[in-house]
Amino acid sequence: IAIVGIGLRFPGGNETLEGFDKFLREGGSGTRPVPEGRWDTSAFTSEDPEVRGKIRATGGGFLDKIDEFDAQFFSISPIEARNTDPQQRILLETTWEALENANINPATLRHGNGGIYIGASSIDYALELDSVRYEDLDGHLAAGITTFPMSGRLSYFLGWRGPSLSTDTACASSLTALHLAADGLRNRECDIALCGAVNAIHHPRIL
Repeated sequence: IAIVGIGLRFPGGNETLEGFDKFLREGGSGTRPVPEGRWDTSAFTSEDPEVRGKIRATGGGFLDKIDEFDAQFFSISPIEARNTDPQQRILLETTWEALENANINPATLRHGNGGIYIGASSIDYALELDSVRYEDLDGHLAAGITTFPMSGRLSYFLGWRGPSLSTDTACASSLTALHLAADGLRNRECDIALCGAVNAIHHPRIL
């Protein structure tokens, strides 16, 4: 089994393998204060440890431009994109980058038995539904805020017809997905496997 391509998004502005390698070698840190526009930190913090409903930390590992997405590139309509979890968007982008990194033309694998194995656990985007009016809800939400489309959307976009699994084992989700992908290859369930994981915590209720 060989890893032939990688796409990534890590805090600290890390979006390439070479850049992340340099970042680690130089002892970089992706932790920083909460960016403006995420949420009102003053409303969720308190110096008094006895006050309930407050966040104790005001910093973390944040990705840049998490709200930006080239939906048209992935044949997703603007309305559907609005109701699509940022985690799905990140997976689509990094999957494409991994294929480019591997110098693989995805068109040559379409309708093949490629397998998709994704680990994910955060449900932050589903919490945003509380602020959406009932008249603004539509059918795209079902495929936009749950875990199963993490792998399903990739299989559909790439046209791969092998195993398509989304797994949630909390902090072990990525390792579980990798284990399942390796098993899929060893058992000849697929000739190529795309393994990924995503965890975007962006709602104050989850912190």
